[in-house]
Amino acid sequence: MKRTGLISKWHRAGEQSYNFGKYLSNYLNATRGFHITPANIMSTRSTEMSLYIVSQLLIKPKDVVLVGILSHYESNMIFQQAGATVKTIPVDDYGMDVDFIKTHFTKGSIRCVYICAHRHYPTTVTLSAERRLKLLQLAKAYKFAIIEDDYDYDFQFEGSAMQPMASSDAHGMVIYLGKLGQSLFPSFQIGFVVAPEYIINEAKNYLQILDKQGDLIQKQMLSELIAEGEIHRLIKKNSTVYKQRLDYLCDCLKSISNKN
Repeated sequence: MKRTGLISKWHRAGEQSYNFGKYLSNYLNATRGFHITPANIMSTRSTEMSLYIVSQLLIKPKDVVLVGILSHYESNMIFQQAGATVKTIPVDDYGMDVDFIKTHFTKGSIRCVYICAHRHYPTTVTLSAERRLKLLQLAKAYKFAIIEDDYDYDFQFEGSAMQPMASSDAHGMVIYLGKLGQSLFPSFQIGFVVAPEYIINEAKNYLQILDKQGDLIQKQMLSELIAEGEIHRLIKKNSTVYKQRLDYLCDCLKSISNKN
């Protein structure tokens, strides 16, 4: 905030937004295996805003949207507000039961599938690699979109995080929603959408109605954190702290369980 020349950059809103898109796309390419450009990305205030805009673009009244039988109430409310018919899919130890879609729905009857492939909410189960492939193949065959909500990709305490389904999408069937800045103050978290360029163009038109220029100061600071590599250090540091808190909570629960 105190850096000289920072204020002059805020007078160029369009240039600021493009530069942030460039840094963010480079960051996602490096960390999530994407091959995107700024034309494939749009930043928003939150994941909920991202999902709201996407649902307004994709969904017409009575369109069928599939979610897990246990799902986030906010996402369900957004789909219902758009007029969708929300139907549930069983979830087991390997994530959403993709075969259930094939046996209970016909081609052309589904508008989109909402899924948290990396860590399903609230069960935290990861969708298996086999089911990811099946879901991508079903999306192509049944002509439905996949909305992949990756709300906490940066927090992986054991092993390496599985790359998003969107990184393996060769047919433009996946719309990827994510967050950046979870290692910072809550007010510095920013949402983003990764999708084919024609979807992003329409989404940006809709965003102009809701939030014309966004938070230029926030974008500038996040751009510099990415450019200087500081964002990686913060994520690593905070992941260590959160892992310690997680282990402490588990130890407390085990201690209580043993006493009972």
